[in-house]
Amino acid sequence: MVIVFATQVSAHHSFAICGIDNKISRTGVLKSMSFTNPHIKFVVEVSTAIGGSVMWTRVSEAAA
Repeated sequence: MVIVFATQVSAHHSFAICGIDNKISRTGVLKSMSFTNPHIKFVVEVSTAIGGSVMWTRVSEAAA
């Protein structure tokens, strides 16, 4: 499964600490997804180089 995130800058939140110019790519298993107005939250389990796994959480912009 491939999930693509697009982010736009708005007055709702500041992205000053996010470094939105730095792109990263991870492959994993979608563990949960929730729709909480106005955002969508994804939790993905990603394998590490040493055989373990970590959970990545991503909250999207508003789903317009």
